[in-house]
Amino acid sequence: MNRQERRRLAKGAADPAIDAKLLDMLNRAAHLQQAGKLLEAEKLIRDVLAVRPDNPDVLQFLGMVLHGTGRSEEGVGAIRKAIALRPTHYFFNNLGCVAKDLGNPDEALGLIYRAIAMNPDYADAHKNAGVLLVDRPDRVDESISRLRISIALDPRLLAPWNYLGVAYRHIGRLDMAVVTLKQAIGLKPDYAEAHFNLGAAYKGQGMMHEAAACYRKALSIRPDFANAHSALLMYLSYTSIDADALFAEYRRWEQIHAKPNYPRIEPHANSREPERKLKIGFVSADFRQNPVAYNIEGLIADLDRERFEVHCYAEIGAPDAVTAHLKALSDRWTVTVGRTDEQAADAIRADGIDILMFLAGHIGSNRIAVASYKPAPIQVSHLDLSTTGMTAIDYWLTDYVAHPPDSTTERFTETLYRLPLVMIHQPPADSPPPAPPPHLANGYASFGSFNNPTKLTDEVIALWSRVLHAVPGARLCLKFFAIMAEDGVSSRLAAAFERHGIDRSRIDFMGKAAQRSGHLAQLDRIDIALDPFPFNGCTTTFEALWMGVPVVTLAGNRFLGRMGASFLAQVGLDDLIASDADTYVAKAAALAADSARLNGLRGSLRATVAASKLCDRAGYARSVEGAFRGMWREWCARDEAGVRKLGGVE
Repeated sequence: MNRQERRRLAKGAADPAIDAKLLDMLNRAAHLQQAGKLLEAEKLIRDVLAVRPDNPDVLQFLGMVLHGTGRSEEGVGAIRKAIALRPTHYFFNNLGCVAKDLGNPDEALGLIYRAIAMNPDYADAHKNAGVLLVDRPDRVDESISRLRISIALDPRLLAPWNYLGVAYRHIGRLDMAVVTLKQAIGLKPDYAEAHFNLGAAYKGQGMMHEAAACYRKALSIRPDFANAHSALLMYLSYTSIDADALFAEYRRWEQIHAKPNYPRIEPHANSREPERKLKIGFVSADFRQNPVAYNIEGLIADLDRERFEVHCYAEIGAPDAVTAHLKALSDRWTVTVGRTDEQAADAIRADGIDILMFLAGHIGSNRIAVASYKPAPIQVSHLDLSTTGMTAIDYWLTDYVAHPPDSTTERFTETLYRLPLVMIHQPPADSPPPAPPPHLANGYASFGSFNNPTKLTDEVIALWSRVLHAVPGARLCLKFFAIMAEDGVSSRLAAAFERHGIDRSRIDFMGKAAQRSGHLAQLDRIDIALDPFPFNGCTTTFEALWMGVPVVTLAGNRFLGRMGASFLAQVGLDDLIASDADTYVAKAAALAADSARLNGLRGSLRATVAASKLCDRAGYARSVEGAFRGMWREWCARDEAGVRKLGGVE
């Protein structure tokens, strides 16, 4: 309860002597609430209600505190009782906030818009509407409008500035995102969330050193800011950091954000029957239009429902059509938005999940910290960049190319479980047919990359410049959504290439296509795709191959630097896998000179890809089923003393 609401309560009380006493109690309750002592706050509020049982302000205050303790249904009842007594804009706004936390965004938005209709000058409601809409691609402009209104009504509010920066980032206006987030930081220099989001905006521009500085600043303000620490890990993954140093940082993440929860882990009561039907859980914030969703959709659809039951735990506040599709494919769907990590873990444990898979755990908001409570007997990492660094995660799904059994140097806490192929891709249904390679009409070779500019490190630009020098007249096409065409991004990258003697006229910065089919058609402008390193392309590599564009890759010494090699090995293009920089340049130049091969690949690659393991949904599902069953049999064979000791490295 804020000061304005406490004043309203005092004004509405009848007895001045009681007014002062009640207000003092409510002030103390508010301080306890801010300190996180919710049960103590609840006791004081109920003492006030014993004197004023029908005071709507006190009732809604109780409702918010009850929601904070996890008794949300009881809290909603208290707020609705307050509304019945006095329908007020801030009651509807607060009820909308509760609905948002409970994973009901449409209901929340309706309640908040009702608050705005009752009081169009209510800055907090405009802010909340903007926050609810910020992750909805079709309504980001509306989000920006609401956040701007909130700022105009009360420029001192911090959250609208922060989320306005997030909204600008979502629509690719990264320069505006940077400016806005700097304004938020100007209002509150120790605003950890704004520093974190500024880092994300810099990352989107490919300014990784600046992004890392922001993440470190956020962590200096809030050492327990797990997402900022995960973002820092992601930054390090784009660099050529020593394997031991990278592993040490992942272990530090565990020490700070996971290990304190390990003592709370309880034994699992799951029945130890090796061949029984298993409950498989998937945890992700990417059950939406996202490459992770495209990669996992086939597995969720194709798991044998006679042997496996699929539960999805979705950190999705703004569902889209992909969300609805995946929900329909699942046996059970649970929204984790608004739940603490411990509450989400409790829900998973209550569902009796046998094997829990975390998808892209350290990327974005994928709730990897839920694993620290070990809600399932077996926990698996999949589609992440590297090790999770957590001994609470038992296995890491990989394959024989990404992690060669006899030569991998990567360090990890998990047990590697190698599949025939680590991931598959769903061929786009609306993909156009491949066009002839453009060098036939242009008279020069066109290299290209549709990867995130964050992957275009100084080392990548230096090597790609060597490729362009080796093929006189060749051009380079760069695209990533609309970002490459932004003046700030294109100017920075052009200057970086010019430092290596490549004139800007040889680089084409391409804009965003309206539909995915249009995006795929833009690959018609490329003869050869260049894979970045040490962080290879994934979806971008598959899309290039699907459109008949061969890819030259530099195989690294970590999982994320061997994805290109894994894909090329599946389609018979092993000769385009380079082991060092000189070989990379030589292979790219030789391929550019081989017009007959480029033309032949343009016509044949799609059929080769379609017939390969890259698109074998059923085969992939069977291999993952085998992995699940093997993991489960091993767990069933253990006694209680055989469970892994958490906090150490095997």
